[in-house]
Amino acid sequence: MHYVKALWILTVIALTITSCADNPAMKARYEAEKMFFEAERLAQSAQVRPDINNAGLLEEIRGSYGRVADFCFETLDRVDPAVHPLEYDELAILAFKASGRLTQLFYLGQQFDTCVSICDRLLAQTNLRGTPLISAYLSLGRSLQAAGRWDSAMAVYDHAIETFYPPLEPNGKIMTGLFNLPAQIFQIHARVGDTIAAAMQLDRAVYYYRDLIKEYPESRLANASHASLAVLYEQTGQWQRTIEELAQVVDSAGNTALPAREKAADLYANKLKRYDRALAGYDSLIASVSGADTVNLPGLEFKTAIVFIEKKEYGRARDILNRLKDDFPRYFAGNAMAQYSVARIFELQNNWERAETEYRYLLENYEESNEAMSTYLYLAGRLEEQGRRLEAQRLEEEAEALYKRIAADRAGSFAEANALSYQAELLRRQEDWPQAAAKLAEVFSKFPYSEIGYRSAVAAAAIYRDELNDSRRSDSLVTEVKKKLTAVDANAEF
Repeated sequence: MHYVKALWILTVIALTITSCADNPAMKARYEAEKMFFEAERLAQSAQVRPDINNAGLLEEIRGSYGRVADFCFETLDRVDPAVHPLEYDELAILAFKASGRLTQLFYLGQQFDTCVSICDRLLAQTNLRGTPLISAYLSLGRSLQAAGRWDSAMAVYDHAIETFYPPLEPNGKIMTGLFNLPAQIFQIHARVGDTIAAAMQLDRAVYYYRDLIKEYPESRLANASHASLAVLYEQTGQWQRTIEELAQVVDSAGNTALPAREKAADLYANKLKRYDRALAGYDSLIASVSGADTVNLPGLEFKTAIVFIEKKEYGRARDILNRLKDDFPRYFAGNAMAQYSVARIFELQNNWERAETEYRYLLENYEESNEAMSTYLYLAGRLEEQGRRLEAQRLEEEAEALYKRIAADRAGSFAEANALSYQAELLRRQEDWPQAAAKLAEVFSKFPYSEIGYRSAVAAAAIYRDELNDSRRSDSLVTEVKKKLTAVDANAEF
């Protein structure tokens, strides 16, 4: 039996060798596959052994993928696609994969112009089709964007949106990167304050998703398009339209999806101030909670408490919060907003002495939370209003010391980013505009791909423009934000 199996394997190998000898394109493809396998093996060894992840090894990995790409491109020049169509396509895909790995590696090193060159070469020297071709165009656009060549990036994005329609892979799966592109282009313009361009791109994105809904009704594309429209309308303050789109986002059973229902209730509560509609929405969700979804129950209960606070029904709100504290102690202990709400209720009931006690409990037990950091400034302001200037000053000093300590102790974390931004707010209150702008720019420098980083950069740009008359620095920050607002990162798929 073993003899027969060994003979069969030897026969297959012999046939493969004979086939490669008769077909130089097959032989080249086989060689390219071996080279790519070795490059992948080398890259994976670096991930498994981070201690050897140094500049020399990185260069070796780049070189390994680079040789695969060069070999594929050189071979494609010699292979006739009419004679060897299968091997030609397989070599093109290997060139695509190797170029993708190279783009990721050079992006890590912030060598964005090199990423552009790699993508340009891939598109020029291969006849990619389908998903690989779309991916290559998106990678080119994002590389141009990261390199600061915004107009060129937009030209590539426009081409991709118009050419590859609908945004579907051959298997019918939505190509997320392409599908999200119209909305993302609007969001970039809106974030940097380019209101005219943002308005134009908003209209374009809305038409794009509306067309998908019209042309592909009752499909995954239509469902995703309703969700995208809901996001766009929410970002532009069109609350009722947001709710209308959310109602069209359905689950596998054809019912409005639970997250969409909860989001609609949130909008009724926080934006439209239609509290009875919000409570009805939350009550319906609470009634439908079962099984694994019970983890969502305390969050929904807490949202009803917030609505009752807004309705000035403080007793009912406090009852819910007390019940949460008893029934879900871990939720309450981990939710600074719940403790803040307790303090807020007492303040709204004109019981300042008890409110101040609860606020100070928040400061002592949730010091790294956003609620605690903001409460320091809020309490200082209230004490100042009450004529307790020395206490207010002491509280501001405590706040500054806390922000500095958290920034130092939690370097690289969201807590550091939050602490730095509150340091900037203190400086802004003191009208120390140069230091406030510098601190905000520091947040962006340390957290360039985060929401708080983007907001800080835009706020710093406004200070440089409006308070310091430094349009050069302001424009430079806006340009940097545009560069960073791209989906390409260390984990991006090519």
